[in-house]
Amino acid sequence: MGTVPVDVVAERKALGLESASDEPLRSGTHARPGAPAPAMIVNDPTHTQEHAVEVQIPFLQTVLGPDLTIVPLNAGDATPQEVGDVLRALWGGPETVIVISSDLSHYHPHEVARAI
Repeated sequence: MGTVPVDVVAERKALGLESASDEPLRSGTHARPGAPAPAMIVNDPTHTQEHAVEVQIPFLQTVLGPDLTIVPLNAGDATPQEVGDVLRALWGGPETVIVISSDLSHYHPHEVARAI
């Protein structure tokens, strides 16, 4: 269904960076001290290995249209406080949609995963 642009301006705001630029951020970029989302890190390899965002995009495009922008996040071992900081920093108002998706495991066979 095509490429979905990352909202780099929102990403920069959460990281406490210059928000006027729409240049993509480099992997390894950390939030500045005092940033709205101080634990946030740009980590391209994480998204390369994880498909959770990609499986949601066709549904979002169907419901919201082709012009949506996203800020893909992987919470990993983030604390509830860190997740809250990021969500507060990225919240743009009623036009903002937050989608949370989770897999129990990528490692167990189907029957074992269902039993867990």
